[in-house]
Amino acid sequence: MKSTAFAGFDQQPKMKAADVLRFEKRIFVGLPELDSRLQLLQKFLSKTKTASDVNWDEIAESTEGFSGDDLKRLAREVAFLQFRRYKESHAASQSDSGCVTVSQAERIPVSAADFHEVLQSFSPSVSPISLQRYDDYKSS
Repeated sequence: MKSTAFAGFDQQPKMKAADVLRFEKRIFVGLPELDSRLQLLQKFLSKTKTASDVNWDEIAESTEGFSGDDLKRLAREVAFLQFRRYKESHAASQSDSGCVTVSQAERIPVSAADFHEVLQSFSPSVSPISLQRYDDYKSS
């Protein structure tokens, strides 16, 4: 009976250990391409109401170099922005308990300007230098 071992690394490939060098195959999984970024963003924000001015293709293009986790964090920030906007706009008219429900916040759609605002504070977690190291590793 044959055994199969799999090791996954999500950090820079600084693998010098003899055990790791024994693996027969190295498979490099790069950053998501444009179509994948578009699908991931739409999936992560599928329950978030978006305004008609949101151009998904443009947003996906502006996330060049983002990892899947970067896209997930971006989506989370956009959704939180929606909630904060609702809370700010209804601060004076909150119920006696002062609670804001998620369903109330979902009534305010996220606009293209909201996406751009959040994108201003975001940058890819993988630097161009790291990408070059991965490319070098992949080629070796």
